[in-house]
Amino acid sequence: MKIIRTDCLSTKQKRDVTRLTASCNEADKTCYGTPDDADDYCLLYEDKVLTAMLAVYYMGDTYKGRGIAELSAFTLPEKRREGRFGRLMDEVMGELAKESARNLPGQSGTDCEQEPERLIVRFAVYENADVAKALCAIGAVHDHDELMLELELKPGTELQPDVTIDHEAGKAESKYSECYFRTFEEKAYVFGVMTYANYLRKGHAGKLLKALFKELSAAGIRRVLLQVSSENEPALKLYEKLGFSETERLKYFYFLDTE
Repeated sequence: MKIIRTDCLSTKQKRDVTRLTASCNEADKTCYGTPDDADDYCLLYEDKVLTAMLAVYYMGDTYKGRGIAELSAFTLPEKRREGRFGRLMDEVMGELAKESARNLPGQSGTDCEQEPERLIVRFAVYENADVAKALCAIGAVHDHDELMLELELKPGTELQPDVTIDHEAGKAESKYSECYFRTFEEKAYVFGVMTYANYLRKGHAGKLLKALFKELSAAGIRRVLLQVSSENEPALKLYEKLGFSETERLKYFYFLDTE
């Protein structure tokens, strides 16, 4: 076995990672994207074949006041349950413990010179009993689910006069609320939906989204996608009312100790 640590994949390594991801998706009936944009990689080769890997993303946000490193793990189906995942975890955990507080948002140069703050490790996985068992075995704790929702666009509410939609910036806003969006082919991804503090629970987010959907439909967009936490009940009620349906569910596990 040979373990390679790198922050930039070579052309061959990218091909190997793509093949490994595809093999796991086919065996597990999942649809994980190829992790070819991670901040760091830990690759395990055997006889020049990539049999397992960890991809590390420094998320730039926090959980319980600590920075988050999100990990994606893949092992060839025929090579599982032989300790490769544990070996890769051992390899990366020491490095994660050394990561500086620069990964926390809003840190000043002075803060960066302080003692490095340990990162919280997060896994986002599709529902899979075997994966959940493996994560719990290393001390990971299930925190919440992230729901992937989708809406088929139909003609709807006319654009409200106080709603501004900036396609170049990917932002829709009114005096009461705002959201962001990105379009690709005939789909749009909506995120950052927020109602300002003084106007909560008055239906403003719903009006904003209906106006945005009308505009997107006119521009040829046929489906809208978004992601929401299973714990965000007000948002879930709003999206259900708008006609969204759940297409996928990711379970978020946190491994709190990087020592």
